[in-house]
Amino acid sequence: DNSDIYVKMIGAEKPLRLTSNPAPDTDPAWSPDGRYIAFLRQSAEEGGVFLVPALGGSERKLVDVFPYRPVVIGNTLSYSPDGKLLAAPDKNSQQQPFSIFSISIETGEKTKLTSPSAGTVGDFFPAFSPDQKTLAFVRSVSIAAADIYLLPLTGGEPTRLTYDNTSIRGL
Repeated sequence: DNSDIYVKMIGAEKPLRLTSNPAPDTDPAWSPDGRYIAFLRQSAEEGGVFLVPALGGSERKLVDVFPYRPVVIGNTLSYSPDGKLLAAPDKNSQQQPFSIFSISIETGEKTKLTSPSAGTVGDFFPAFSPDQKTLAFVRSVSIAAADIYLLPLTGGEPTRLTYDNTSIRGL
């Protein structure tokens, strides 16, 4: 079964299909101005972050990302409030944990923001604060053990906010 991205205008009878690629398209995120939707396209062989106009049109691949993503944990994309960046989990190899990267909407340049310990599942569910000074994210030691961290975007190490060591499915 293949997942695609749709939008449904309020008052419209049918939803508008935005994607039709055979690879699964998931994790849609609205741009702050409502003009675009970012999403993940992933298969066993390749993965990418794409942008598509919210009312339909040609999609644009923003950047390659690690192809296989654990569905049980989830991977959300988060737009910065100014619409210039996306935050997304990514990694370079199967052995590494997922880290949070910022991705420039303009250039596709990726910058690594977090560095979880080896042997953990990694960092997921990024969410920018409204003032864009802090990034909240979930650090997963295992599928069932995670906590929320806050990263100052002006520099510095993340601070652990919760000590629940429980399953977290999003922020």
